[in-house]
Amino acid sequence: MNEAYDKITREQCLEFGVVGKRLRMDSKLLGSNLAWYTRYEIVHETIKKFWNSHTTKTTTKLNESERKLLEEIIEEAGRNVSYRSTKEELTARMEALGWLMYWLMKEPLAESEPDYLLLQRVFEEQYVLESGTGGGEEQNVRLPEKSEQPAASTLVTNRHDTDTEYRTKGGKTITGYSVNVTETCDEASVNLIVDVQTEGAGTSEQSYLESAVESAKSKVAGKVEELYTDGGFHSAENQKYCGKEGIDWTLRGISGKPSKYDLSYDENGELVVFNTETKQKITAKQSKTKDPATPKRWVIKDGEHAPIYFEDKDVVVCALRKKIAELPKEKLNIRNNVEATIFQLGYHYDGNKSCYRGLIKHRLWAISRCLWINCRRITAWISQKEDKTRAHVEQLLKSFLPYFSKFHFIPKIV
Repeated sequence: MNEAYDKITREQCLEFGVVGKRLRMDSKLLGSNLAWYTRYEIVHETIKKFWNSHTTKTTTKLNESERKLLEEIIEEAGRNVSYRSTKEELTARMEALGWLMYWLMKEPLAESEPDYLLLQRVFEEQYVLESGTGGGEEQNVRLPEKSEQPAASTLVTNRHDTDTEYRTKGGKTITGYSVNVTETCDEASVNLIVDVQTEGAGTSEQSYLESAVESAKSKVAGKVEELYTDGGFHSAENQKYCGKEGIDWTLRGISGKPSKYDLSYDENGELVVFNTETKQKITAKQSKTKDPATPKRWVIKDGEHAPIYFEDKDVVVCALRKKIAELPKEKLNIRNNVEATIFQLGYHYDGNKSCYRGLIKHRLWAISRCLWINCRRITAWISQKEDKTRAHVEQLLKSFLPYFSKFHFIPKIV
């Protein structure tokens, strides 16, 4: 489907002379309509799902207490257990469920069961399996320490859709998927969506930029010279990529709070630090390091504060913030219309909630939707050109009416 989208869009760009000089992009989070599970509920419901789809129903590895625990899980929803239990009771039960999951995975032919991979993934995310204190083949299952836990955004959040990820944006936590669209923004031709990517919501906007631009370059005419995004796409790697490709990248801002220190280099390449609050210039010294691979750093001492370190990337970000502050409003507004594209993309979604499950279905939906948006834009573009041509012909005929009247001939204006 993605190959078909690329081929169709490439031919549309060729047919209608779509120019890729300017590109703009934005992303949209699609929330899942599934319930958010706690850690206990994820483990509880995963075991329940695995056992309900179990074909052999054998429990040769389980002892009597574990069989009884399995029966309790099958009969009751995880949310009910979580509601009536204290934190200490849930912790103890979580430990017991860890052993239950471990022995279920050890059952004969367990790997051939439909939901074995889900059971294994949740076990690896929620527990640590280590050798017992006695050595040998003895194993120990325990809950992970905080430092041992995997990235939270990639954890299974619901047994019914294991592809969902979660992310906090603008103070709101959303579980679901992220769709990134890239479109042309040239005034002389029809503007089309030339790239669409769909991933889990945990995927950062920064990771979309380079692949999106490269995909767009393979479809449009001309060289990509300008790129317009919001601050969420900014990273040192993307800045380096745009510089290498000769792309003038316009950001509406940079995520994070601006530093109170204004950084720049003098003519000798030394760092100049100016405190914008106290209006004082602070002497910066180059920091010494034993590792030659460590990036060059400068250190300052500002009042009672601990030593503060700066790297070249901090100077680059400071210069970029200054550049953004000086940009004219007209240039900043070029990116804004991509938000209309995002609106069109999710027009049929009530409250930004998805009605699909699984990454593949969301990718198919996004590709289909972008194909439809492009077709509507082309239809509107052709209609607009026809209207302009018709108006031009009418104006010409009206200007020649005095001459036609001399010959008693009045043309019919269609």
